[in-house]
Amino acid sequence: MAARTTGAVSPQLYFDGSESKYGLWEARFLGHLHILKLKDTVLNEPVGEEQAAADRIKNPDCYAELIRLIDDKSLSLIRHDATYDGRKALKMLREHYSGKSKPRIINLYTSLTKLRKADKESTTDYIIRAENLITALRDAGETLSDSLIIAMILGGLPDAYKPLTVHVTQNEDNVTFTDFKRRLCIYKESEKISTAEPTDNVMKMFTKQDRNIQKTYTSSTQSRSGDEDMTCFKCGLKGHRARNCIRKVWCKFCKSNTHQETICKKKDKRDNVRKVTDEHSSDYLFKAAQGETRDSFSGTS
Repeated sequence: MAARTTGAVSPQLYFDGSESKYGLWEARFLGHLHILKLKDTVLNEPVGEEQAAADRIKNPDCYAELIRLIDDKSLSLIRHDATYDGRKALKMLREHYSGKSKPRIINLYTSLTKLRKADKESTTDYIIRAENLITALRDAGETLSDSLIIAMILGGLPDAYKPLTVHVTQNEDNVTFTDFKRRLCIYKESEKISTAEPTDNVMKMFTKQDRNIQKTYTSSTQSRSGDEDMTCFKCGLKGHRARNCIRKVWCKFCKSNTHQETICKKKDKRDNVRKVTDEHSSDYLFKAAQGETRDSFSGTS
C-alpha cells in the first residue's frame, strides 16, 4: 500500500505553470512519488494481472498527488482527458510544457536571445536562467553550439563585463561553455578585489593560468576609466593601455611579440638612419657633379 500525505504543500513541490520551471518541478515531483512508492506507477505501464490490479489503486493516487501540486491552468489541461489517471496526466503535462512544438521552440529561442542580467541578480542566478533555457531547447531536439551559447550569454551582460567580452571574443582558443563559466567566475572574483590585493584564499581557488586571466581582468577594471583616448603601444589601437592589451602581435623586424611591426621603434630608427644616409649620399653626388661641371668650364683636364 502506498504511503499517503496530508497537510500543507511544500512551496518547492508546487508548480506555478511557468514553462521554464517545469523540468525542475517534474524532478522534484518524481522524487516525491518515490518516497510514496508511486514513482514506478506513474512512469511505467503495468505488466500482468497482479500489477494491473495494484495499478488500479496506485494510479488514481498518483493523480490525486499530482493535482495537489499544480496550478489551475495545468489542472485545466488534464482534468477532462486524464481524470484519476496519474500516468496519463503527467504525460500530458510533459508534452505541453516540454514538447517539441515549433511555437514553443521559437519562444525558447526568443527568451534566450533576450536574456539580460538584472542589476541585483547574481552571476550564478543569471547562468542558471540561461542553462534552464538551453536544457529545454536541447530536450526539444535543438542543437546549440558552445560558441552560440556563449555569444548569447555575453550579450546579456552589462557594460561592467566588457573586459571579459573582449577577452573571450578575441581569444583564438576554442573556449567551451564550461571554460566560459569558469572564466566568468574568475572575472566576478576580480571585480570584488579590483580595489584591493587578492587574499591567499581567493588566489588558491585558481590555477596559474586562471591567475593570469584574473590579473588581466583586474588591471582592466582598475584602469577602465580615462583610457578611451589612450593609445596602446603594443598593438597601436586606441581605448586601452599596453599592459591591458590582450591582442596577439608580432614584429618581423625585432622577431618579438611585444609590439606590432608598424610601431616598432627600432624599425623607425633604422628607416631614419637610412633616410639621412640617402640624403647625404644624394648631396655628395650633387656636389661632386657640380665640381666636375666647374672643372670642365675652367679647362681642367
